[in-house]
Amino acid sequence: MERKIIWTKRASKKFELIQQYLLEEWSDNTRIAFVDKTDIILNHLAFFPHLGPIEHQELGIYSFVISKQNTLFYRFNDSHLIVLNFFDTRQSNSKRSY
Repeated sequence: MERKIIWTKRASKKFELIQQYLLEEWSDNTRIAFVDKTDIILNHLAFFPHLGPIEHQELGIYSFVISKQNTLFYRFNDSHLIVLNFFDTRQSNSKRSY
């Protein structure tokens, strides 16, 4: 069953910041490739949310590596996949937030 994808404000803001960085430091093609890859992954997760490893058992938070530098955090229920945040893997793990 496909779940509706819902983005939190935090995830939307972080996604925009990543796109802005890619555009300024790399190219529009790199930005587009990242957006396309994220869309493909989210569409897969909408059907198969257990693809990613569980990050926090009590909160039901899962993760999925989008690129070497970016990890997506999400949770889900029977009808929704909720995009919680993105994490830059080059940062300290202490800065992780869901």
